[in-house]
Amino acid sequence: MMLKVDGLRKIFDGRVVLDGVSFEFDAGERLGIVGRSGCGKSTLVKLIARLIDADGGSITFDGEDITRLTGVRLRAVYRKMQMIFQNPEEAFNPRRTLGWSVGEPLRRWSMPNVEARVEELLKAVGLPVELAKRYPHEVSGGQCQRAAIARALALEPKLLICDEATSALDVKVQAQVTGLLRRLSVERGIALLFITHNLAILPTLVERVMVMHDGRVVETGAVEDVIKRPQSEWTRELLAAEIFSTEAN
Repeated sequence: MMLKVDGLRKIFDGRVVLDGVSFEFDAGERLGIVGRSGCGKSTLVKLIARLIDADGGSITFDGEDITRLTGVRLRAVYRKMQMIFQNPEEAFNPRRTLGWSVGEPLRRWSMPNVEARVEELLKAVGLPVELAKRYPHEVSGGQCQRAAIARALALEPKLLICDEATSALDVKVQAQVTGLLRRLSVERGIALLFITHNLAILPTLVERVMVMHDGRVVETGAVEDVIKRPQSEWTRELLAAEIFSTEAN
């Protein structure tokens, strides 16, 4: 079992944001987590990535309880777990080139042949090596997100967590990035946790989907089953909202 979340709770300012969330998935599996803004999905992945602390429950990653890990032991976890955020340009140092930033994890862990490895990583995500000399503001949003994926791959992680990683991109670029993530997951055996409010992009990317509402899991199943035969009223509302939005455009 790659990841097991059991009874996870989080409270902010007296309000329960996550209320006993439990799920698990295997190595190499691709799981989508969907729900409206404010449902708790981003809080959930911040807890899994140990960016914030849980108020209850446990997180087991790659056989180790990481719920309260800190320091050197948590740093070791980050070699196996990487996160990709919504706004790629904000994830980079604006005063450093993309190549420098992609190679940063390699230098931090004293890896050899950093420049050659950076070139390999850029090629792996479909970027020309010349972009290594560019700064984040000098490339498109899609190129910047590909560079963020390249950096996340640098330490050969077992799990990629993508928090709304395509929501800032246009529809065409969204499809390209989700296709890239799926290919990398399959080819490299990387587990993928993909958080989004958009159910429509999931069928070509993930195998299972988990729907959240008001801090709880309201439905879980194979992505096609959830989309074609939703069991929860909240899932049906999400699907109806997407259909209405598509028709309006």
